[in-house]
Amino acid sequence: MARGRTKARVFVAYDAPPVAVTPARPTTLRSLAAAGAAHASAVPTASTAAPAQSPLADEIAAIDDAKTTLAGGAPVSALRKLDAYDSAFPHGTLGAEASALRIEALARSGRTEEARDALRRFRESHPASPLLESLARAVGG
Repeated sequence: MARGRTKARVFVAYDAPPVAVTPARPTTLRSLAAAGAAHASAVPTASTAAPAQSPLADEIAAIDDAKTTLAGGAPVSALRKLDAYDSAFPHGTLGAEASALRIEALARSGRTEEARDALRRFRESHPASPLLESLARAVGG
């Protein structure tokens, strides 16, 4: 038998065969430190563990930024941010949301005819959109 280790026999009812159990070795701080040093290179650091932000997350951030700007009463600035969104994500997942925000921003900036034209195009592209009613109210038609 190895030095420092003992084996115990455990018997279970139902005439199961005996099972040898080896108790765990006592853990010391020194053994933990040595094990930690040996495996330190395998532990991801903050710079290697953080995955790159997804394109969808970037789109969401851009739309949220434009929405916050519009809610803050700056429709012209929101339109510039939506232009930047369109350039960065020409076939973006959130294109319908960007179009809806654009319609609202156009209406709030006094560009009513452009807002109505954009609403007409939006209605053709997204006839079942739940945003249509609120956009029609924003444009006044």
